[in-house]
Parts: sequence; structure tokens; C-alpha cells
Amino acid sequence: MNDKLIYEFDKGVNARVRITENEFKGRIYYHLRLFTEVGGTYYPTKTGISFGKDDLPSLFDGIKALQDYVLNGDGEISIQNLIDDLDGSI
Repeated sequence: MNDKLIYEFDKGVNARVRITENEFKGRIYYHLRLFTEVGGTYYPTKTGISFGKDDLPSLFDGIKALQDYVLNGDGEISIQNLIDDLDGSI
């Protein structure tokens, strides 16, 4: 099974974050990974995480906790802004 693109967004001039799904050794995995553009083609970097379906509740809890933490700071920052401000690491 090839990687199935689920979602992506731009992160700077030559970078994108992609959420993909693939199968490895009979198991389905999801990936949240930074891609960089070289010569018009995007290539995956080592920056990112891979997880299984069973990890989704914990991942969602972590993102919700991060959102609550950020919003309680000044109430102006969204998760997208936080991701955009990251310095190449997710």
C-alpha cells in the first residue's frame, strides 16, 4: 500500500506538513511529518511522528492539552499559529 495523503498544510516557503496513512507488515500506521521541497518535489524529513490507530485518543488528548495551554497564555494564539512558529520540529 502506498502512502495515502489525509491532510497537508504549508509551513513556510519550502516546507509542508503532511498527515499520511500506510501499511507496514500488515498494520496500518499514520504519520505526521515535515516535508521539504527540493527541485519542485517534496521529500520527507526525519522530523515527525508515526503512530497507530490505538494512539489516536492519547494524541488528541495531547493536542487538546496543548491548545488549552496556549489559549490560557494570552487567548490569541491558535494551534495553526503555534505550528507555523515552530522552528522545524514537530
